Amino acid sequence: MPLRLTLALAAVAALVLPASASAAFPGRDGRIVFTSAHRLFTVDPAGGPWARLVATEARQGQAAWSPDGSRVAFRMGPDGDTEIWVVNADGSGLRQVTDTPNPAPSDPRYASQPSWTPDGRGIIFRSDQRDNNPDLYLVDANGGTPVPLVQTPGDDRYGAVSPDGTRLVYRSDVDGDPELYVARFDGADPVQLTVNGGFDSAPAWSPDGKRIAFERGDPGADVENSPASATMELWSMAAGGGDEQQLTSNGVHDEGPAWAPDGSGAIVFTREVGGKSDLWIREANGTERQLTAEPASSEESPDWQPVRGTAPVRASTAPAATVLLISTRVRVSKTGVVAVKLRSPTGYRGPVSLTRKGSRLALGQARLRVGKTTVVRLRLTPKALRQLRTARQLKVRLRPAGTHFLLLAPR
Repeated sequence: MPLRLTLALAAVAALVLPASASAAFPGRDGRIVFTSAHRLFTVDPAGGPWARLVATEARQGQAAWSPDGSRVAFRMGPDGDTEIWVVNADGSGLRQVTDTPNPAPSDPRYASQPSWTPDGRGIIFRSDQRDNNPDLYLVDANGGTPVPLVQTPGDDRYGAVSPDGTRLVYRSDVDGDPELYVARFDGADPVQLTVNGGFDSAPAWSPDGKRIAFERGDPGADVENSPASATMELWSMAAGGGDEQQLTSNGVHDEGPAWAPDGSGAIVFTREVGGKSDLWIREANGTERQLTAEPASSEESPDWQPVRGTAPVRASTAPAATVLLISTRVRVSKTGVVAVKLRSPTGYRGPVSLTRKGSRLALGQARLRVGKTTVVRLRLTPKALRQLRTARQLKVRLRPAGTHFLLLAPR
């Protein structure tokens, strides 16, 4: 029997937390973390007793497993003044990651909706620290100065990095409606994935990075007890947009999908009926089963733990380095030297290379300090320099950032 909560649950049962940002990292299916009465718990996907994750009584929510399943990032604190925290899977090692300045006691700012980078060293989160405008940021999982990724005039939220570390999916209402976008890892070159007058939100990567699950409803579907609330259903689409498939259709409120790490296509999500929410699991064949059914509380915002090394993995588990490419156009010197600006919110020390169509054009070493922009110089091979002089410009790929920029021939 799950732990009974003796606080004023009748008062909080009607409160619904927004879903957490989500990316399913590949592995064996572990435990499911979720929120109940502003506290974090875990449960086996087959059901059974709950385990309390964080002992403190502060308000908690929006939990996200790290790629190796060893830690959980979550938001904690008073409404409107939350910060990102991290705790180990066994509840030990609780520590604060962000410290968002409040301009005044009457003007608090928050950090919320954490999700991890695939290497486990960075955390994407949402914050209104820029003039109360919600944007997306990246911070070292051990703390530090956040790096802005997405800053638009709209409300940007639910940022999640693809399992291969190259793309960032998020929700924004910059065009007037909540729509889904995908960009490079650093937030550059955004592409709108959904175009409609409804409500699209809470995108979640599949473990192989090929599909994105999300919630969709009529305008106002995110407002509790509104006429549109029951129109919220789960959908999925191809990672580049298109091939949209409706996953649930039942006249009740379904939200916050999170994929099973084992690649089976199962999804855990929140279903709200009559003002009370529970966790449900949908298998790839469409069958559904209820995971939680505690009558005195509402359960929501689930995320599925990946467990490494004990099952076949259906997607690459190679960690992606957290390196951001600042340069977009670089003029090569007459001697073939390329000077690119790089930044890493987690720090990086290792090889850097330029490639084009699978061929390596240059190779060097970088030593990037946390949060500092650094100029890294690479020398083109003689063959690559001759090719550039002939073509005058080449679109090349920089690794480990995984992003492209334009290489210009010497003057």
